Amino acid sequence: MPKKVKKILIALVTMLIVTLVVLIALPKKYLIIDGQNNIAYGGAINTVFWEGLDNVSYETAHLANAYLEDQTIDYIVLINPPSAKTVLDFYKLATAHGAKLIIGDTLNEKKLKSELFDLNLSNKQVRFQTNQEWRPDWKNSFY
Repeated sequence: MPKKVKKILIALVTMLIVTLVVLIALPKKYLIIDGQNNIAYGGAINTVFWEGLDNVSYETAHLANAYLEDQTIDYIVLINPPSAKTVLDFYKLATAHGAKLIIGDTLNEKKLKSELFDLNLSNKQVRFQTNQEWRPDWKNSFY
């Protein structure tokens, strides 16, 4: 292999590694949803949390979707979701916006996991991180 090609390949691999390190080191944004504190966009997120996507008006669903799009979040954290259907709705919203879904707290983790399994959602699709307290720091996590 010629020296110029080797140098170009080494430079490209180095740039790729540096890019990956920078992407990994960037802080992740967490949207914490508890059904009470998120009043932006007319409280659309709270309404979807309690009523579900199927039971809200088109305008409310559109506002919730626009809010998630505007915030460019990496993770949605649900605190005490009222039902597995709520988790499914937010899973759909999260995946539509390139975010991941985390259950931050729940009253009955085993029951919820069972219901999610029945809805064909695995632990890889919905992570449970109920062993920590989720409070906004207003830099990387917020309501």
